[in-house]
Amino acid sequence: MALIEESLVCPHSITFENRVKTVLVNLVMRSPLRVKVPTVVSHVLPSSELTLRDVAAEWEQVRLEMKQTLEAAPIERVGVFKHPVAGWMTLPQAMAFLHAHLIHHRYQINRLKRLNS
Repeated sequence: MALIEESLVCPHSITFENRVKTVLVNLVMRSPLRVKVPTVVSHVLPSSELTLRDVAAEWEQVRLEMKQTLEAAPIERVGVFKHPVAGWMTLPQAMAFLHAHLIHHRYQINRLKRLNS
């Protein structure tokens, strides 16, 4: 959320290419296709040392920060989030991407459940 907050102060323009790539990225995230995390953001991968309780607590904190940021942010048609593949996204596009990303994680969880049963 810190990156979005910084970009709200100094927003970026969004190109037609960004818009097309955003649609494509969201389609992939809403599918069961397996994709690798881009190297540039590999630092976001979780540590195997985290417990479910740790992840849940961190997620709750992120959700609170996200709520506060979104309530204060103007909805404008400027780039506030830079995705490593799609490029700049508007705030609504970034939230749609986050939703699609969570759907993608659901596919991953279900696949792991099938492997472990």
